[in-house]
Order: sequence, then structure tokens, then C-alpha cells
Amino acid sequence: MTVGRRADRNDVIARSPDIHDRLEDILFALPIGVGTAHHGRQRLVVSTGGVFVLDPTVSVPGSIPGTAAQLAIVTREKLAERLRWVPFVDWFVVTEDEPSTSHIPADLVESTVLEGHCVDEATVRRIRALLEFGELTPPWHPGLPDRLVPDEFIRTMPAPEIPII
Repeated sequence: MTVGRRADRNDVIARSPDIHDRLEDILFALPIGVGTAHHGRQRLVVSTGGVFVLDPTVSVPGSIPGTAAQLAIVTREKLAERLRWVPFVDWFVVTEDEPSTSHIPADLVESTVLEGHCVDEATVRRIRALLEFGELTPPWHPGLPDRLVPDEFIRTMPAPEIPII
């Protein structure tokens, strides 16, 4: 009779991903036509559902996340320099907690940024081109850090229409 042996005597507990890692995974899985950019831990998402600044920084409940709000203002001002029609730029803190007026749970990020239709496809393409060609830098850098950009994204990028005004 053979007795089984444990290969490892130490119990291993898998670390659950923090909210930042979880947000990165969610954004990386979004459809190919969605534009993303990064500034520190904050993320910019551009889709037909809207333009969003997402902040995965852990915050104190009830606090006002100034960085996300400021980035939304700066982003809209930069878009106004290049576009005739400028969409509103919403901002949210992504959290594992209950939603509030400025906090959304990570589980709702995908539906929040994709549902609805408040930005037309042509404007999304223009904003993506502005991101890709550095017209919104600073503060935004195109794509997600440490993630490969799918070939489809490169192939579908429109030629820059600068100036777009």
C-alpha cells in the first residue's frame, strides 16, 4: 500500500487582487473599440457610453476624491481645445464597498462605461486618436501600463484628424 505525501507542508493562501489589479483586468477585457489611458493609478475610459475617469485608490467613505475630479476637469478642458462638441467627463472611485454618488463597485465598472449612448462613434474615434497621438498628455498616457495593446486596436486607430476643431 502506498501512502500519499504532501508535496508542500506550507499552506498557501492566494492573495486576492487589490482593487487596482481588478480594475486593470476589467478594463483590459473591454471591447476593442473602447479607448483607455492612464495617469498614475487613475484610468480614463472612452466609449459610446461616455468618458470616465476611474480612480481605484482606496478612500475614506464620504471623502471627496480630488484627484479624479480634477482629472475630469482637466480632461474636459483639453478635449474642448480639440473638439467641437465636448462630452461630459464623469469620474468615479472604484471600490469593493457599496455604491454612493461618487463610488461604484468594481462589479459595475463594465456596465457603467459601456451602457447608454451619449457619445457617438466618430467622437470616440477622435478622442482615441487624441489619446494615441499624445494630444491629451499630460495628464493621460494611452493604454494601460504593463498591458500589450491588441493588434486590432492598432489597426482600427484612425489617422489623426488634428486639428479636429
